[in-house]
Amino acid sequence: MASSKCRCSFFCLTLVSLLILIPAIALYVTLADIFLAAVKKQAVLQPGGLVTQQWQNPSVPVYVYFYFYNLLNPAEVLAGKRPAFKQVGPFVYREHREKYDIKFLYDDVLVQYRMNHYFTPMLNMSISDPSNYSVTTLNVPLAIVMAAEARLSSQLVRDIVDIIVKAEGEESLFMTKTVDELLWGYDDPIFSAVHKFESSIPAQFSLQQKNITDDANLWSRVFTGKGDPSLVARYSHWHEMMELSFWGSAAANAINGTEGYLFHPNIRQDEKLYAYIDNLFRSGYFTYNNSAMVEDIDVLRFVIPAYELENSSTNADNVAFFMDGPGGMMNMSALNPLHPPIFMSKPHFLDAPQDIIDSVVGLKPVRTQHDSYLDVHALTGGVLRAHKRMQVNVLIKPQKNAIYDTSSLRETYFPVVFIDETATITPSLAAEFRDRITVPIAVSTTCILALMIVSAGGLVTGAAVMLYRRRWSKQQQRAHYSSPDRRTASSLNGGSADSETTTLLQ
Repeated sequence: MASSKCRCSFFCLTLVSLLILIPAIALYVTLADIFLAAVKKQAVLQPGGLVTQQWQNPSVPVYVYFYFYNLLNPAEVLAGKRPAFKQVGPFVYREHREKYDIKFLYDDVLVQYRMNHYFTPMLNMSISDPSNYSVTTLNVPLAIVMAAEARLSSQLVRDIVDIIVKAEGEESLFMTKTVDELLWGYDDPIFSAVHKFESSIPAQFSLQQKNITDDANLWSRVFTGKGDPSLVARYSHWHEMMELSFWGSAAANAINGTEGYLFHPNIRQDEKLYAYIDNLFRSGYFTYNNSAMVEDIDVLRFVIPAYELENSSTNADNVAFFMDGPGGMMNMSALNPLHPPIFMSKPHFLDAPQDIIDSVVGLKPVRTQHDSYLDVHALTGGVLRAHKRMQVNVLIKPQKNAIYDTSSLRETYFPVVFIDETATITPSLAAEFRDRITVPIAVSTTCILALMIVSAGGLVTGAAVMLYRRRWSKQQQRAHYSSPDRRTASSLNGGSADSETTTLLQ
């Protein structure tokens, strides 16, 4: 009786373990899909949504680091020597991108906004006050006007520029200005003179626009992700344009991707992440490079591949971007009717040909310091850390019959400044992110795995015990038939039990 109860108990244990194990396995397999479905629902830009609030006014601070190349040997450069530079900086600014005038359109499929975009100096993070720190660099306005001489509207304009250049002296190809003047603008005599005849030339020269607010703002539109989360935050219109008009093909003029701080949920390693880079006026893409950690959160690191910046003979997509010069140099001249010789590159000419790097003294590319990357959380598509790095260069060439005689110069891509726009999730926001996303996933996964282990253990234990009892029962039976008392009884009856049975059958 006790044996039957024991067998029944072990059978029940095995059955219960099996009934727990099968749903646990099914739940474990589908857990990722369950969380993904929840994330996709929350990732949509919708009125009052948490993601919408962060998209509209991000809590993660964005800082811009400016590093200038201070020219050390201007007289030698005029004599045909290589320019030598000392990098100075950083000069740090907090960048603010505040979206306002939010309107959800077309049954919440699109959201329209305007944006206040401005900078505030961070003197405690800078090497000096930018309004007091001077840098010697190329006279960019003069270099632009020299390159555009043939396109200037009249001989009068050229004569005016010639007078200004002669008045400034022999070394007017170079200038010394404060960082504040170079970044945010100063009244340049050459630009001011040309501006009266050429509206495409501004009266002031600056490397940055400091404040874009209120009435100066044009509206933009992005997809909310409603109905298709893969489209979340992708541009529909930028500055009231569905496409650009600077480049040489419809594909090049297309405004593809997001602004680079939010992507769709469920990021894969084998995909390209497209972003529209507004200060380059072009779309580009990032590809997976490696896995990383940000504040104890697993992320996927995406970088700009070197191939994307190869010249048009290697990368046919760049024909429309007029990149027929050295690889790694983005030709920006198409952005202005006078075609100023402005080229963008990675800092220190990273991924450019060696002869470009060797054409100057003092630059040494280091990938970890000079490459751009995005650290993206795969499940949510949020960017937890980013570095967008670029360098402004001006191409100078020897010109004998120019406004300014540069026949002794070397042809050089003259580096002016490199810019590092960076954002990293703060420890407090990372803790909140872990509490909302990573901890629930980890706890749920751990609990399900523990349940699977316990139920599997019960299943194995029940099966093992039942197998043991079965083998023990067989051993007991064999022992019973082979015992001395059993053999004696069999002999007294004239043979074995089998013999007796055989006799009776006869």
